Amino acid sequence: MLVEAGVDAFHVSGGGIDTYVSQVVCGDEFQTGYNTAGAEAIKRVVDVPVMVVGRVHDPHTAERILADQQADLVVFGRPFLADEDWPNKAREGRFDDIRRCISCETCIDALYLRPPALNEMNCAVNARTGRELTNQLTPTEHPKKVVAIGGGPGGMEAARVAAIRGHEVVLVEKNRRLGGALFFASVVHSDNEHFLEFLTKQVQSLPIDLRLGTEATADVVRAAEPDVVIVATGAQIATPPIAGDDLPHVFTGTQMRAMLADEVSPAATARLPWWQRAGLRLFGGAAQRHLTPGRVRALSRKYLPLGNSVAIIGADLAAVEVAEFLASLGRKVSILTDQARLAPEIGPKRRTEHMDHLDDYKVVVNSHVRIDEIQKDGVRITSSSGHSSVVEAESVIIAGEPVANESVFESMQGIAPEVYAIGDCTGLGLIRKATADAMEVACTI
Repeated sequence: MLVEAGVDAFHVSGGGIDTYVSQVVCGDEFQTGYNTAGAEAIKRVVDVPVMVVGRVHDPHTAERILADQQADLVVFGRPFLADEDWPNKAREGRFDDIRRCISCETCIDALYLRPPALNEMNCAVNARTGRELTNQLTPTEHPKKVVAIGGGPGGMEAARVAAIRGHEVVLVEKNRRLGGALFFASVVHSDNEHFLEFLTKQVQSLPIDLRLGTEATADVVRAAEPDVVIVATGAQIATPPIAGDDLPHVFTGTQMRAMLADEVSPAATARLPWWQRAGLRLFGGAAQRHLTPGRVRALSRKYLPLGNSVAIIGADLAAVEVAEFLASLGRKVSILTDQARLAPEIGPKRRTEHMDHLDDYKVVVNSHVRIDEIQKDGVRITSSSGHSSVVEAESVIIAGEPVANESVFESMQGIAPEVYAIGDCTGLGLIRKATADAMEVACTI
């Protein structure tokens, strides 16, 4: 009927035009190309072109949609914010050079986190979005020796941009693999792994002196004779002291990261049950070179050194995503926090969706409670009204709070004429802050 009335084409999307454009713009809980079934249904009954949009982030998926005759055209929105050169790279077959959207929804939440009058769009993985006139990758007229410290998103992005502009770059990372906090974030939010892969391949393909397994001491950096030092060592996890936090079934966020990085000391593992010590060997030694977030997720489905019920103390984004991840593996999960709001560091759209996920996974959330004591059978809490109870848990995770840590930055003073600190080491800001700081510094040196 619409074709007969003169419609020339159909653009197939879905969702609600509410404040958060729910489902029109969505996270990774929606499958790739989630609107293609609707597009194919329409294409079967009309002769005019049918277009489809919705979480199609790579050229191969788009080609498959066309080849399967599910649509005549594929429409992109967020992928062009993540990489404005996406079409040219696809045309030239440079698929590994495409910086894919990670569905973090920073582009939407940015509009709520800033005064509306600014109308400032930005992207977590592409710091040029909305700042194209200031963040320009113009070749430098005065090449410098640049040492970037830290192989997380900030350090890798700083090294990448500096190398593209023609600087001589050294990237120093104390672990035996790249990624930093982005590696762990990629385990629980799988789309993050696309950005990790992009940055890793970029720093490996560009003329960057990559030094893994090297601690950036003052002597090491001084020996490189840098003109510029960029410190991107990430935040420090501050863990509050809680009675009972020394029990064998209690883990901190720092300890869990150390497990995946094969940095747990024999003394620390001695108190663990044998089945947990055996699990740590899966991630240790030579396995580190082959460990990816995807492989950690796969191993977690078969084995996880945690009990069937888990209490997570803390409610920042990392804690919330860990709760969702564990619940997706069949664990009964509780979040306990003295905060009034979950994940305060993210915007309202993404936070609302995480709250929906927690409901879907039946994660029990107690906010604004006092954490009194960790016991053998769980965690004792007291509500704001004074009611005390024990939350049963076989394992307890104390997420901790990421706080600024500029100790390495301070130790680099005087080693080079220019020393900068970027990313979470100056205060929590997630991927968006790491890449924004890195781009700004690398474009100005």
